[in-house]
Amino acid sequence: MVVNAIRGMTTIDPRVNDLMATISAPRWDVLSKVQLPNAVPYIFAGLKVAVPLSIIGAVVGGLTLGMVESLVIVGVSSGYKDALTFSVLIVIMIFMPHGILGRGGRGGG
Repeated sequence: MVVNAIRGMTTIDPRVNDLMATISAPRWDVLSKVQLPNAVPYIFAGLKVAVPLSIIGAVVGGLTLGMVESLVIVGVSSGYKDALTFSVLIVIMIFMPHGILGRGGRGGG
């Protein structure tokens, strides 16, 4: 989202920058009247991506916390046999997307 806001503030028509320099506009006027209004669509595009991803992250984090909590409860009550199996599954789930056990997202053969 920050990257989108910066991109919105820096992608201004050079003619507008020349106009603001010609009238000796203070930096605050350039920011408030040119850069921020130009950045609004970029900021909303960043929000469009960031909000669903943050919700997904909260749900996945809650599920993971629930799994770890149940791992501790199961481990204490069953002598750690089930807990060991469950922890191995969690380790596999964590490292598989990062390419340690998989191909790391590289294409080709």
